[in-house]
Amino acid sequence: MGETDQILAVVKTAVGNARSSFRAGKVKTYEQRVCILKRLREFVVKEEQSICAAIYEDLKRDPQEVNTMSRAVALSEIDTALANLASWMKPKRGARPLLLITDSVKVHSQPYGVVAVLSPWNYPFLLLLRPLINVISAGNTAVLKPSELAPATERLFVERLPVYLDSECYPVVTGGIPMSTELLKQHFDHICFTGSSNVGRIVMRAASANLTPVTLELGGKNPAFVDDSIDLRNVAQRIVHMKSAGAGQICVNTDYIMCLRSVEEKLVEEIGKAIKKLFSEGMESSPLYSRIIHDRHFSYLKDLLDRTRGTKAIDSGTSAETRYMGLMVVTNVQPDDALMENEIFGPILPIMAIDSVDDGIAYLREREKPLAINVFSTNQSNIDKIIDGTSSGQVVVNDVAVQVGLSRTPFGGVGNSGMGAYIGEAGFNNFSHQRTVVHRSPRMEFLNEWLRYGRQPRSTQDLMGMLLATYPVDYQPYFILAVLCVGITVFLSL
Repeated sequence: MGETDQILAVVKTAVGNARSSFRAGKVKTYEQRVCILKRLREFVVKEEQSICAAIYEDLKRDPQEVNTMSRAVALSEIDTALANLASWMKPKRGARPLLLITDSVKVHSQPYGVVAVLSPWNYPFLLLLRPLINVISAGNTAVLKPSELAPATERLFVERLPVYLDSECYPVVTGGIPMSTELLKQHFDHICFTGSSNVGRIVMRAASANLTPVTLELGGKNPAFVDDSIDLRNVAQRIVHMKSAGAGQICVNTDYIMCLRSVEEKLVEEIGKAIKKLFSEGMESSPLYSRIIHDRHFSYLKDLLDRTRGTKAIDSGTSAETRYMGLMVVTNVQPDDALMENEIFGPILPIMAIDSVDDGIAYLREREKPLAINVFSTNQSNIDKIIDGTSSGQVVVNDVAVQVGLSRTPFGGVGNSGMGAYIGEAGFNNFSHQRTVVHRSPRMEFLNEWLRYGRQPRSTQDLMGMLLATYPVDYQPYFILAVLCVGITVFLSL
């Protein structure tokens, strides 16, 4: 059997098992879903050492960062799902027109079925668990494909996840591009992919063959607006803290700064101070500073530094041998610079000076919509102007990436930065089909004979239109109350 045949056999077995498990109702009831989520929580808690060791092996990421930015976030989202799942699953009452006033209209959250979850290498643990939590909450099974570029974490999922979750409900498949390609050829009920926009397009093309809905969490060039109303020391510390996390390899990180020309020099000075304060022993020596994922990405980042026409204002050093690249701040960057072409996804921070906030908004409107916009200002007029004048997945005012820690609000991009959303109830709805169920009464057929059947006079047509109008207030209780009042009045008059 050739390699392609082996991959096909693995994929078909995984998808077949997940499909059979879904049809057998293994994740259908509230009790079943709660049990699975609790088991997933045990995995995150009990495998702490294995998780930290795997991520350190892949990315040289310190356990402190893994615990605060991966495990803690996953646990928070599992706890949110456990606390709210009953209300999420409860059918919601739908608004009705007068014509259906005696009937039942409800919206049920129905599981899609089998979901493909493909996760990236930069946060290889969290970005597989995050969608998986929502997939389980919504009552789906899934085929999980961790990134092959983080092999230790991939191995962790293969070896340890089946100890806690049913491997037929949630099988893990491994491999590179051939495996992903074959996986995407299968007929899934939903596909969730986290990664680059270029690969996102490939996923969407593959999904279109079966008209499969997709959730794409992609990224983009996330700007940070900085005006002259704010303490630049605080701005610098917050940007440097997140830009150095994961060596800048985070989709919600600041990709570049747009600051007013009047504060550029002072901002660069404060960034230099912040680097020295947060990494007193030097970035390369710090156990808190990660490494670039692989040689190819290191070469990509180094090429950007070689091609930029900007000024390297801060150079924290590089080492190809260890794939270390410290924070690089580049000033005098123009819109057509190499650093402004695509998402950087690394510890390079271009600074583009602008004359006004309006200039920055105009620049942003001409480009693809980012996953996040960061606004550093105490000027409410500027803040409102940026929020109202731009489009992005999220906006954070006076910080970077803190929205990642929210477990009850939607997280997702728009346009080139993605589609769909997960986290909390938004994630539950994202992996559920909102199915409207109308239950009509078999009685009162005289109304149908009067209003619906056969050709009707114009007056009856107008009445039908009024009766079909749905008003903002669900008036069934008022209708019942009115009928009771009329009934009581008639009874008392006898």
